[in-house]
Amino acid sequence: MLQARDERESPGEKEAAGKIIDGYIVEMNSEPETEKIETKFVAQISLENETWELFYPFVQEGKETLLPLREYAEENWFENAEKRMQEGRRRLIAEITAADE
Repeated sequence: MLQARDERESPGEKEAAGKIIDGYIVEMNSEPETEKIETKFVAQISLENETWELFYPFVQEGKETLLPLREYAEENWFENAEKRMQEGRRRLIAEITAADE
């Protein structure tokens, strides 16, 4: 968002972007830093091979699919910094554009 603010050409847009960013910061600081998620996992244990793997029971349209936990967590729980920066930029530009109309 800061990069998108700095790329604005008019002082009015830069000021509006700064206020929008400040609003997001206030909103983010009011949210808890951690969130407790209770969920069930399925363990597949092989005594023969002495291995184990955890699965997440993903339910979509009433159908349960067991997904490898690592794969599910990487896609849904871990943050992608680049994706987050692009989303922040898109939101900021959309709000500045809406404010001009």
